[in-house]
Amino acid sequence: MLNYIIPTATKVPLSYLSYEFGNGGHNEGRIGLQIDYELLKCLSLVLYGSYTHAFSAMEKIIASYKGSYAFGMQPVETFANTSWNKFILSIDLVTKISKIGGFDIGYQLINKEKDSINPTDKKLKDAVGIDQEIDYSFMIERSNRLAQKLRFSLYLNLNNDLQVEAGTDFVFKGTQVIRENEYFARITYSY
Repeated sequence: MLNYIIPTATKVPLSYLSYEFGNGGHNEGRIGLQIDYELLKCLSLVLYGSYTHAFSAMEKIIASYKGSYAFGMQPVETFANTSWNKFILSIDLVTKISKIGGFDIGYQLINKEKDSINPTDKKLKDAVGIDQEIDYSFMIERSNRLAQKLRFSLYLNLNNDLQVEAGTDFVFKGTQVIRENEYFARITYSY
């Protein structure tokens, strides 16, 4: 399985605390493998693994002045080309209640490695106008993520070619991740 993700939304350059839309301007290439195994006529096990590389793109990031050891103290907004790698492993139990549909219960492990950051500025002026060297090391060290998610969805087969699915997933454990709930809807057409 090969995927290529192209950013489609416009970036919103607000503050360093705001969320950037459009995948931060990053294109992503993904290679993965999915194995479906039918345990029973109405129950399947689906294993999925993937590797993703986010290609370098310019982002607004925060850093600190060299010698400032508390992150968030004297934050400096600057720009840098960033890229990263991500690994995903999913295990799903898919049930088929009838020919019409069923439900899916899944677990997902996501490991995002440390960012590769190529800054545009080595020095910036501080509050009193003195050029200060910028330290990006703390930003790089804190950029790795590890998340564990649970997912539940219901699906409906409208005919042999068309499936509609709706569900939720949520992070229940992780390192340096936001504990969030996501809701999704998906239409799949097979030909």
